[in-house]
Amino acid sequence: MGTSISFELRVRRTACQRFQRPSYLNSGATDPDVIDLREQPPAVTWVDAEGTLRRHTFDFLATLRSGKKIAIAVKPMEVAKRTRFLQTLSLIAQQLPRSFADGVKLVTDDDLPQDHVHNAVLFKRSLRTSNPAHDELIKRLLAEHKYATIGQIVEASGLEGQAFQAIIRLIAAGVVRVIDNARIGYLARIELMVSSTNEEVA
Repeated sequence: MGTSISFELRVRRTACQRFQRPSYLNSGATDPDVIDLREQPPAVTWVDAEGTLRRHTFDFLATLRSGKKIAIAVKPMEVAKRTRFLQTLSLIAQQLPRSFADGVKLVTDDDLPQDHVHNAVLFKRSLRTSNPAHDELIKRLLAEHKYATIGQIVEASGLEGQAFQAIIRLIAAGVVRVIDNARIGYLARIELMVSSTNEEVA
């Protein structure tokens, strides 16, 4: 205990009325910097301002590619403000042993825009599917264009819904990029990443 660690908080106004932990689970699971995301890790003990020993269970423990671990608390910003959770989390951060995490982070509804959550859910679903032949077809079609909408590529492929799934897989793999980070749908414009032109998607 007593180890001083980094403490990151994003204090911004609430943008969404509804916010749930599964939203971050979908989003965090597709973050390229996160190599492992553990839900509800073991509780940690801390002492409040009155000297009372308490326990807190973080919502997630994320391991980053750098090797660092970040303990993540997920709450609506309105609740965090009303319960003064920012102050509580600051105290916990000051007492958190480095063996558990290198830092803590509060994730609120404003950290997860609706489009981001929508895309993350599609990425998660795409992990359940695999068709290298379809992926290669989509890559070839995109290689023939500077950019195109998802709908145009789906129509050109003749694969209908299976083409859409292939495109999502390629986006999740970093082979295809959504222009302007738009919400993924048939009107979204996409392009093939230059470095991925000759790569095969597993």
